[in-house]
Amino acid sequence: MKRPNRSALMHCALALSLTLGFASPARAGSWWWQGPSVDEPVATHHSFVRDNNPAGKAVAAWDYQYATDLKNNVTAASVDSIFQQCFGGGFLDNLVSAGPVNLTAASAARFDEVAYNKDNTGAWFNIFKKLDNFTRAYHDSMAGRSANGVQDWFGHAAFGGDGISKDPFSDPATTAGLEHPHYYTRDSLAQLNAGNGPNGTRTFTHTAGAGNSAQYAILVAWSSPDPRHGANIARIYDSLRDDFGVPADNIVVLYGNEPFGGNLPDWSGLDGRISYQPFIDGNNRRATWLSALKGEKFSTGGNVGGNIPDANDKLMIYNTGHGGQVWLRDGKWKANIKAANAVSADGGFDLIADGVGMAYDPNTEEAMSIMNDPLGTGSMLIQFLLRQQINSDASFDLLGVGSFSASGSFVIDPSQIYNYNGPLDEPLY
Repeated sequence: MKRPNRSALMHCALALSLTLGFASPARAGSWWWQGPSVDEPVATHHSFVRDNNPAGKAVAAWDYQYATDLKNNVTAASVDSIFQQCFGGGFLDNLVSAGPVNLTAASAARFDEVAYNKDNTGAWFNIFKKLDNFTRAYHDSMAGRSANGVQDWFGHAAFGGDGISKDPFSDPATTAGLEHPHYYTRDSLAQLNAGNGPNGTRTFTHTAGAGNSAQYAILVAWSSPDPRHGANIARIYDSLRDDFGVPADNIVVLYGNEPFGGNLPDWSGLDGRISYQPFIDGNNRRATWLSALKGEKFSTGGNVGGNIPDANDKLMIYNTGHGGQVWLRDGKWKANIKAANAVSADGGFDLIADGVGMAYDPNTEEAMSIMNDPLGTGSMLIQFLLRQQINSDASFDLLGVGSFSASGSFVIDPSQIYNYNGPLDEPLY
């Protein structure tokens, strides 16, 4: 199978039939985080990513699977993984305990936090808004400090400095509704503090030729991506190509339910440094993900295959799209939105279980959808269709955000229904 030319432009009851696996004792390595660290309760919490199979979204990788996926399939000598997604920090502890030997991992958000995005809303049309998030800051750090390595780029993305504008949501305090980026490296604490560890100083510079350190990359948008996820990938792709000389054949893009072929849109109007429309190498289903990790999706002269990384090479994995989490509550696994409802027999029901295969109360919940920033104010509108009336004193929690009352949040009067014609982050099931 041959890839088309990549043209340059000048322009968020798991009926747990599945057994959750838990990681072995942590390997040597060091953590660095922005703000107070909160340990993930591994016995009662898991992050995950889903595919976008229209026949029914499936979990493509649980956090513990993700780590072993990398360890068991990647042929390159090292892995640098970046998470621009909700609950992305939940993958890091598993990478610590069960991931590859030569490793770094960075996440925009902690295991229990949403990853935020900001539009500068002064523009007259959405495409000209300037998407601002952890990825924008990381992208600027790579471009401006390309020789310094992944630890330096994380630090400047989280904290700013040296002309780099930090992630606008990165917060050193305990402020709710903001992000606390996390970084992990196999380097020792002394090396982390000195900034001279062999993993932390690794760059994405591509050196071609047998025996040299070639750079490879997998850029994946999980669940059902929306335009901001494509823009995130375009930024990272641009930096790989222009700042580090990585050839197109060494970059694989997995995007939603997209098949092999085609390109992402032109995002040069959002960021003048973006000069490519990344080629799409396939969907984000588990089989495709594993094939990419094995190196089977990389190309030679546009022909897929025959370009598998070897023991001298490096692999970068960039994750965007929607991440999910589940908590063990009252003996049941629940997704990240939970309501306390006196009508329900167990005193609660899971409001986002549809399509995930997790337990919920079908007598109460019909469907849900999430609308990203419908008012242009950085807000998110979550819509639920309920089969029956719930008590007005019911409450529900958005983990990492806050608790809300049904009486103050649910629409009862049809005149209050908000008509929205924009994109859905999660389509109405």
